[in-house]
Amino acid sequence: MDIEDIIEHVKESILKHGEYMPTLFIEIAATPEAQAELILCGVMLPNTADERSAMLFGAGRQIGQSHQRRKLARVTFVCEMWMSEYRVKDGKPVKRVSPSKDPKRKEIVMIYTAHNTGGTMSHEMHSYEMIRTRDGSLIDLLSYGEITVTQDGLLTSFLAGWDSAKLSDKKFAQMLVGKAGWN
Repeated sequence: MDIEDIIEHVKESILKHGEYMPTLFIEIAATPEAQAELILCGVMLPNTADERSAMLFGAGRQIGQSHQRRKLARVTFVCEMWMSEYRVKDGKPVKRVSPSKDPKRKEIVMIYTAHNTGGTMSHEMHSYEMIRTRDGSLIDLLSYGEITVTQDGLLTSFLAGWDSAKLSDKKFAQMLVGKAGWN
């Protein structure tokens, strides 16, 4: 599923439901024995960054365990968020406020993707402003373009979970105990 397909899916969902639930698109590569597979997984994001990372690590591990002998082709995370623009007044930066408290905030859809490019994962991000009518109906998604990023914390957590699935539960537990210094 390429970026245009994902955007079309997001638009259809917002038109139907008025909003978009955070979603993982997990693409499992084809093998000689199995066709490529696409898994869509809606997620309820916890409040803190650590909790979100742990949840996505767990999702990556669980899905990786159920696809032990398969390669991950791509994972994409899509969510709505608010964005504030950097502002300057009289040549000086205006104090930044949280987007949730910014009356000039923009409602956007963020799409983070990590895809396997011959053994390494490359990361990119796309952002789209949600253009709505006065009554809140979606008109369109306006692209801010593609940004190449070195990595995204949430996708990195998912990828670490996926990679950890190669370990047995016993080896994984031993690794955790060793990292925590409990041995």
